[in-house]
Amino acid sequence: MSRKAFIATLEIQMVVLAETEEEAMELAEENMSEEVFNQLAKMEVEPLKYRPAGWDDNCIPYSHEREDITMAEVMDPQQGYFWE
Repeated sequence: MSRKAFIATLEIQMVVLAETEEEAMELAEENMSEEVFNQLAKMEVEPLKYRPAGWDDNCIPYSHEREDITMAEVMDPQQGYFWE
């Protein structure tokens, strides 16, 4: 079976109590992994049909097969990863 590219979307919102924005950011970062775990049931996975906003050719997607593949390769129809 050939590999195809998918996009996994997970939106995270959390409330932190802090005195400053800096402290709020610190608290969010400290607790992010727990919150991500709590939200996994809401994750959406769909075939990749477009390049995600903010991703360029050098971005590296997660893969079990290759750690060096770039978005340029994924988006190249001749490579067979992209859904046509």
